[in-house]
Amino acid sequence: MRRSILFSLVGVLSLMVACGEPIMTDGEHQGQSVTPAPALVESSRALGTSAIPANGPAAIPSNQTVDGGSLPLAATQDIPDCGEDCAPLGDEDDPPATVIGDLEVNGHLLNNQEKRMVVYIGTKVLPDLEQHFGNADKAMTAAVTVTWWSLKEGVLGTANPLAWSLCDSPRKNLTTDPLALCEEEAWQVGLAGIQAPRPGQTASNARYEETALSCYPEWKVGELLLDFAMEVGFEAQKDKIANSTSHLRASWLLRLPCVGFAEQAPIVTRECLEANKSWCHGTGWPESQRYAADPATAQRSRQDLEAIFKTLR
Repeated sequence: MRRSILFSLVGVLSLMVACGEPIMTDGEHQGQSVTPAPALVESSRALGTSAIPANGPAAIPSNQTVDGGSLPLAATQDIPDCGEDCAPLGDEDDPPATVIGDLEVNGHLLNNQEKRMVVYIGTKVLPDLEQHFGNADKAMTAAVTVTWWSLKEGVLGTANPLAWSLCDSPRKNLTTDPLALCEEEAWQVGLAGIQAPRPGQTASNARYEETALSCYPEWKVGELLLDFAMEVGFEAQKDKIANSTSHLRASWLLRLPCVGFAEQAPIVTRECLEANKSWCHGTGWPESQRYAADPATAQRSRQDLEAIFKTLR
């Protein structure tokens, strides 16, 4: 049976509570005080822009949610305490049961949403990257590189990182408006935190669609976008997303997790790991200070992420 593009996010959530492991709310990492991630972190440090506010990203008020697309931090089903052999609840595509406690990157505990998305990438996106690259080492490198970028950008801590859409200069969060186009300096989208082409720029849709078919060979592109739109909370707009063209279509193709990661990996490698561009490292906002203050900090963070992914396989 053909699997859903996102598999089951409930299954990922159950990894974190399998065998009695509780889900902790932000700031409750075993009694430690941790700054909670805002409901939507407006992180505009997309590749290619150097406009970094001195006081870090501004947050939308915590009582504002993503219409139909938020990722709840509380389990929606009771998880039985069934010992070491318990399996996560969810559909048949869920990964094997694994107890996920605190996850630490560069000496910092990930908050609940960051942890959930790192587990999602390691168990759901990484296998699709292996399908795309046909090589486990290349897939791991891409997963680690782009996860580090998204983590330090603040994308992983947002309420709906899979549908993330942020327009810069002036900064405007478009995540709740799935049909909106950004015509400004930078347009950052999806779990990969990749820059989507803006009107006036070339939208490489043919290449993005080729990548999508390589990542998800059992799907047609229109069906992929239709399914993905529903999975991330945009049931009402699913047909317009699936039948979109030009720059809007490009933005949604890049929001498909495997496509965004495959396209973003060489960009981050070239601009951050090799050229050390100004937007890659710094202390201008909390996530960057923790995971990308300088190249050495970034390298330690990537090493920790790789170790986490290896434990999830």
